[in-house]
Amino acid sequence: PIATFSEAVIIEDRIEFGSANNVKIGEYALNLVNNETTSSKNVAIGTYSLAYLLENVNNINNVAIGHEAGALFYTPMGGANQSSNRSIFIGANTKSYTLGVQTNQIVIGDSAIGNGSNTATLGNDSITDTYLKGHVRGNGSATFASSVSATGVITGSNLSGTNTGDQTLPTASSLGAVTITGDQTITGLKSFAGAIR
Repeated sequence: PIATFSEAVIIEDRIEFGSANNVKIGEYALNLVNNETTSSKNVAIGTYSLAYLLENVNNINNVAIGHEAGALFYTPMGGANQSSNRSIFIGANTKSYTLGVQTNQIVIGDSAIGNGSNTATLGNDSITDTYLKGHVRGNGSATFASSVSATGVITGSNLSGTNTGDQTLPTASSLGAVTITGDQTITGLKSFAGAIR
């Protein structure tokens, strides 16, 4: 059945009133958001997507696609995601990070878990490689929990950081020249096999 109430679109096994400007497709999608206008401009596609958002708080501008997308949060102990603003959940069982209002959180991937307000999470913990085409540009710091591999030129300005463990640089004959400009500070014992120019 299909019903329209106050600019809301509802397509599911049972029809109920919807808040202004909400779109609900799937059984129990936006289940608790019914008559109030404080939770509006949400799009929920999939059974139980955004199912537990409360209608009496400002849960606005959320998008969830997939079974139980955005319905739950991860920590502590897990539970119903009752408050979310301006967030995107794409993929079955995508979760908000924690209890409480999460704003501007993007979570993409099957069973992917967000990292809190103002973060974007791509993929779940089973992802081993992420491929990005074209130039990858950043405005801010970059933190890597494991190895970083690159083919081609890595260019940066105002670079700083700490490296721990073994560092391996390619040779000019095998993988291209390594060029380091600017002041470098090296502490501790270093071993070099080959010429340093």
